[in-house]
Amino acid sequence: MKKYLMKIKVNMIVVILLSLAAGMAGNHFFNNRWLGLILALPLCALYIYQVYQVQADYREQHTRKKHTNKYR
Repeated sequence: MKKYLMKIKVNMIVVILLSLAAGMAGNHFFNNRWLGLILALPLCALYIYQVYQVQADYREQHTRKKHTNKYR
């Protein structure tokens, strides 16, 4: 599941533009103000998850190694 979620690249600017466009279109065509929010919430959650995973993977790869020289 992690591979699939990380494969979809989400940018915050794209999320904002899509939510604005969906909100305006939903309000104009369907008389539904909440369409932009309904679209934006899962995209924001996916963006936050991806940022967290990138930071966690970086932290895992760059952990401090214990010092093994017994004479130091």
